[in-house]
Amino acid sequence: MFERNTIVTTMNIAMKNRSKEEAILALPQAVRQISEPLQEYFNSKRSGGKDISEFLNVSIDSDLAFDVLIDAKHVKDDGSSDNTSNNLRRVLKEYGAIVIYVIDGNVDKHSVEAFTDSLSQYNAITNNQIGLGLIIAENVTEDARQYAIEISSHHRMRKRGVKFLVVMAKPSSSSFSSPQEREQTSAV
Repeated sequence: MFERNTIVTTMNIAMKNRSKEEAILALPQAVRQISEPLQEYFNSKRSGGKDISEFLNVSIDSDLAFDVLIDAKHVKDDGSSDNTSNNLRRVLKEYGAIVIYVIDGNVDKHSVEAFTDSLSQYNAITNNQIGLGLIIAENVTEDARQYAIEISSHHRMRKRGVKFLVVMAKPSSSSFSSPQEREQTSAV
């Protein structure tokens, strides 16, 4: 639970807005197991004038696509002589893939179930574990939070599928009307 809350809190602080790009850039700060190699990879891409679009809107097959997918297969060679790309691939193979779904509206239990099904489908197709499945939405219902916690524990106990399934609210800054509402943005 502590690690899940840390991920959500750090992502909320690091993200300026609720977007796929902001989510990717916040990951090195939020997920310590991959932070250094992922940040080095991002830095090598920027210094070469390249973007990180290989992780955005990734299709696995005709029926399965993700807003953000960071896995070893999608890490492109960065052209560096210090094996930055290979280091990130190795870490992602150990940690597992990172899959992010960004929703402009609310996330409920049904949304989490559908996301979990897509993660299971990814696992079946690629045989890759998922280190983090993350849904970022305007609001998260309590039943969605509880379901995410239950299913995450269930997958870990069975040693397959998803290590961490996290849902988080990242409201638009204009949607806050009081300091109390800002404090209510909470973690799963």
